[in-house]
Amino acid sequence: MSQCRDMMSSFSEIIDLWPDAGSFALDLNEALGTPGKVRPEAVRKWSQRNKIPDGYWAATVKASQKRKFKGVSLKVLSELAQLRAA
Repeated sequence: MSQCRDMMSSFSEIIDLWPDAGSFALDLNEALGTPGKVRPEAVRKWSQRNKIPDGYWAATVKASQKRKFKGVSLKVLSELAQLRAA
């Protein structure tokens, strides 16, 4: 698990803030209000691909705030996506 920093350097680093893929999936599902929509297998693939689909960004921010993680915001997610696209 990564240490929280002011700026995350990758989507994988954000996912690694959680203890495991199952915890991240549960937190996203809670934030989305859709139990079981996001599965741990999907989270593991996102981490391998260094990507969080943009449809899950708001839920990722909400879930990170609930866990009091710092450095996760819509702005950061957008900047990471721009870096990936470059």
